Amino acid sequence: MTKKATSAVAWCEKHRKLLYPSRKGARMAARQHSDHKVAYECTVLEGYFHIGHLPPAVKVGRISRDQLIEKVL
Repeated sequence: MTKKATSAVAWCEKHRKLLYPSRKGARMAARQHSDHKVAYECTVLEGYFHIGHLPPAVKVGRISRDQLIEKVL
């Protein structure tokens, strides 16, 4: 069984954020921050993930994460 790297492997020039090769790795990195960071898929490089802040509307419960994803797609 091969294990994917859990640390950032590159820099995304478009989003100006670190790229993680797996959602699990990005989530582990997000947990190290205490300010509501989450993992999400990069829209440029398929199969890679970033970490970032939740929008305020999700934090206060006006919309769910699923609704946020529907808006992006």
